Amino acid sequence: MNLLLECKCHGVSGSCTMKTCWKTLPTFRQIGDALMKKYYRARPVTATAIYLNARHLDPRRQRKRHLVLTKGKIPIKKTPKKSELVFLQLSPNYCERDLAVGSLGTVGRNCNRTSR
Repeated sequence: MNLLLECKCHGVSGSCTMKTCWKTLPTFRQIGDALMKKYYRARPVTATAIYLNARHLDPRRQRKRHLVLTKGKIPIKKTPKKSELVFLQLSPNYCERDLAVGSLGTVGRNCNRTSR
């Protein structure tokens, strides 16, 4: 996350003869807001295998897996950034009862799946 730099001055009568600085975390609210922003901007990815044709490479190293961004089912030739939030599968619909994913649904309550 975005670490903040905090400093404190030490000295007689407020003079800053010695300065101590350290990094701190933002407030809990700021961290939550940043994570929610990343969550709403999350993009679907698929894992694909890449085969290298170089004969001089060790056969165990000729196959690499990496993530590829997708738009629907169409792959975009762009690797996601380390700071981006990505997902492999859509979230299940927790409004409906689905014991396979451990959801009892929202029995007796209104559920708006598209609500933020």
